[in-house]
Amino acid sequence: MKLEQTIRRILREETQKDLSPILENLLNKLLVKHNKDILCGVEVVQSVDGESYEVTFTFIVHRGKVSFYAKEKHDSIMNEAWDLVYDFTNQTIVMKSKYVRTCNE
Repeated sequence: MKLEQTIRRILREETQKDLSPILENLLNKLLVKHNKDILCGVEVVQSVDGESYEVTFTFIVHRGKVSFYAKEKHDSIMNEAWDLVYDFTNQTIVMKSKYVRTCNE
């Protein structure tokens, strides 16, 4: 009985491990590299309850507003990120967008 409890505890700890640094690295390498013209970076933070991740996308906005084409591209990138994280962790993500004029801001 003691061994069974130990195994359950270890499994619980491993499944609740904070994967945000790994996910952030993965998303930045896969998404930013191919979308440098509109995406500066991705930040990932685990939620307080550990049940999901919050992903913030930093998009470049030209001329101070988001065009229809850019909005579609942003949505496509965010959907791809959602699929990647869910397939990798089986957890959903909360997505947010941040807009800047240049990546240096």
